[in-house]
Amino acid sequence: MRDVYDDDPPRDERRVALDKALGHPARCFEYVYDFGDDWHHAVIVEDQNIRIKPDRAGLLVIDGANACPPEGVGGAGGYADFLEALADPDHEEHESYRTWIGGPFDSTLFHLPAANLQLAKI
Repeated sequence: MRDVYDDDPPRDERRVALDKALGHPARCFEYVYDFGDDWHHAVIVEDQNIRIKPDRAGLLVIDGANACPPEGVGGAGGYADFLEALADPDHEEHESYRTWIGGPFDSTLFHLPAANLQLAKI
C-alpha cells in the first residue's frame, strides 16, 4: 500500500503563517503529532486577527485540560495501559512505570503558564 506522504519531501514550515497554511478564514484544524503514535489534536482558532506586539507572544493558550502523556508511551492505547498500571499498585508494571516517569503522575493536571511558556519557545 502506498503512503500518501511518500511523494511529499519534508518542508520546514516554521516560518509559514497560520492563515497561509490553513487558508483564511479557517477556525479549526487537526494537528497530528508523532506519526508513529498518531496523537491527534483539535485546535480551535479563537482570533485570527491578533496583532503581535514585540513584547507579547503571538500565540496564546487560553484553556486546556489534562497532562500531556509522557513522550514514547505508545499512543492512546499505550497511554491507557500506562494510566491503568499507575492506578493499581498491584499491577505488574506499576513500579517500572513509576520509575520510568520519575515518580507520581497526575493525568488531570494542566498547567496553563507552562503551556504558554512552551509556545513562547517556538
